[in-house]
Amino acid sequence: MPSRLRPLLRILPTMLCILAAAWGGGEAAAQSTSTPPTAADRRVALVVGVSGYRNLDRLPNAGNDARAVAEVLARAGFELVRDGPLIDPARSALEQAIDTFGRLVDPQTVALFYYAGHGVQLRERNFLVPSDASWESADAAERAMIAASLLFARLERNGGGRINIVVLDACRNNPLPPEAGADHPGLGTMDAPTATLISYATQPGNVAMDGAGANSPYTEALVQAMRRPELTVLEMFNEAGLEVQRRTRGQQIPWVSLSPLPSRVYLHRAGAAQPAPPAPLPAAHPCGDAPERVRGPIDRLFRAWSTLDFDLYADSWTEDAFQVAGKIQRDRKQILQQRRGLFGRLARVEVGRTDPVVERVDGRLAFVRNKYTMEFTLKTGRRIVETDVQESYVLACGKDGRWRIKENFDYIAR
Repeated sequence: MPSRLRPLLRILPTMLCILAAAWGGGEAAAQSTSTPPTAADRRVALVVGVSGYRNLDRLPNAGNDARAVAEVLARAGFELVRDGPLIDPARSALEQAIDTFGRLVDPQTVALFYYAGHGVQLRERNFLVPSDASWESADAAERAMIAASLLFARLERNGGGRINIVVLDACRNNPLPPEAGADHPGLGTMDAPTATLISYATQPGNVAMDGAGANSPYTEALVQAMRRPELTVLEMFNEAGLEVQRRTRGQQIPWVSLSPLPSRVYLHRAGAAQPAPPAPLPAAHPCGDAPERVRGPIDRLFRAWSTLDFDLYADSWTEDAFQVAGKIQRDRKQILQQRRGLFGRLARVEVGRTDPVVERVDGRLAFVRNKYTMEFTLKTGRRIVETDVQESYVLACGKDGRWRIKENFDYIAR
């Protein structure tokens, strides 16, 4: 989210006044004329997570993040559009869901929109990126995405909610190719409309972390704070921000833009029954066992081919890796030696398709099969096409929390 100094200077005085009222006011806050939402107040949420991009880099944790947020909101008394999180929507489905969400919001509603996925700033406008987005130019990019302004317009259709909360965990990287002309990675800072709080996963000009576990650091901390019904909305985002800052050692600092809000607004509906604390969950896999996470090194491997990035290719393999390609066997040193020479002779590589399927995760090992089609163009002009090549992988979970390729059996069948 690139910095916009002038809007931030307008926002900060409001933030300081509101935060002072919420946390520093003590007795004064208790005497606020603003009344907290009651059981009669309606709560509506649209929760979106996009992990499985068809034409862009996958975001392994975005879908998990949306599911975690949706679960907490349902327990807090929110009515969820589509009765649950909207996972990997195409553009038409996302636009329709936002339209439905807007129709449910009125001045007696506490409205919350959560989005985890790619987000970009293009031509000074912010966009959310659906799963089917693809483009070759800035004009095509705009048509393929959803403008953030559409969301705010739909929220204001019936006069806006009593409180509008917009949460954007959408600054993880810049998915646009150079020809699309993105302004900066992530989203630009937006002025909050009336009675609205906008929470970003990280500060302007920075990129948020996707996380080594099942959730991003931001959403993991936010969900933890959302489970505490005694916190006001402002306290909730403050607690989440401090926790993210602590966990990332200051590398990521969530950011808030807001207009004046009642100081004692709570996320949980007043009088809503709170479920018993859930049983402790099994310890999260150190490298993440969701299919999107396990496929990571294979995605990186083929991205390295398409960009001829040898360092990225080398980083996809463990130190004790070996490969069997037909009748040829290579250890890691031989793999990289052969590939370095080949990368130097290549002018271009086109990856037609890959279809990695996670068969199982067994402790710190994962077993994946894949089928791919690639076209290699040498600097001499010679072309080599490999079609529907089947292969298998054994992946190992490293101490750094990342999966890498330990064994590769290539050319099983063609």
